[in-house]
Amino acid sequence: MTMMALGSLRFASFTLDLDRLSLSGPSGLVELRPKSFDVLRHLLHHAGRVIDKEEMIQAVWPGVTVTDESLTRCISEVRRALGDESQRIIKTIPKRGYLFDTPVSARDVTVLPPAVKVVRSADHLREPEAEMVDRDVVSHDREYVTVLCTELKESLERIARRDPEEALKIFKVVLPLMMQAFHQYDGTIN
Repeated sequence: MTMMALGSLRFASFTLDLDRLSLSGPSGLVELRPKSFDVLRHLLHHAGRVIDKEEMIQAVWPGVTVTDESLTRCISEVRRALGDESQRIIKTIPKRGYLFDTPVSARDVTVLPPAVKVVRSADHLREPEAEMVDRDVVSHDREYVTVLCTELKESLERIARRDPEEALKIFKVVLPLMMQAFHQYDGTIN
């Protein structure tokens, strides 16, 4: 069971504000995607301990199947945000996981029980409004997801007569653009 903490965590010259869900540093507010923020929060809560990929994925994407690439992307984004390209703060321990290797101090951290959003009707999709309910009251979680299946127009016809390596070159141009769109909204690619 994951608990939600409120307050702030300080490390190096940064502050992770758990109330406002923001990261600030020497030059002000630092932008992080929600999943990257969750990765950093988990690392901070377990500073000084090696966190393996499986634990991190379960903590940040509970009940969702994601690839290691999603985690690697979040770690890279956090490192860029912290200016940690040399891996002094977040160290990669080969074949073991990640280590947050900087002292962390907590200020006014309060741990709250987890909550889920309860959707009352399909009208909820048009009006973003939800009621928070304690998990003990709800026996299961329900989430709305968007599934996108794409096909390049006439792609099979265009590559059928080509050499496989030549066909792969065509897809290598388009696939990164498609993946970028998925990752922009914290999507996963299966």
